[in-house]
Amino acid sequence: EKEKEKEKEKYTDALGVEYTREEIFNKYKSLIKKWNEIKKTRFKPNKNNLKNFKYWFAIYSAAEIVEAIKKHDDSFWMKELSPELLFRQTNKSGAADYIGELLQHRPKQINL
Repeated sequence: EKEKEKEKEKYTDALGVEYTREEIFNKYKSLIKKWNEIKKTRFKPNKNNLKNFKYWFAIYSAAEIVEAIKKHDDSFWMKELSPELLFRQTNKSGAADYIGELLQHRPKQINL
């Protein structure tokens, strides 16, 4: 009975589009695949990160999340960025929005 209710759950993204439970997991898997293409890594979709992904996917579009991943560079505050860290909602200081921080990040300028 609970499984059927879960299957009917709808998730709305930042653009107002509704997704089923399966569709949102597929979006998450696609994003991890895109992450691996951009970062040359081999992360696998992790159901433990899905809750945090759903939270951020309601705030940021897929395009914005991909842009945040592309903007990360080693000169930024986080040398080793992982999907788990990117989708984290809290840190030691309280609330965290690493996607928002990356979207606002400007790479260091080098003066010649």
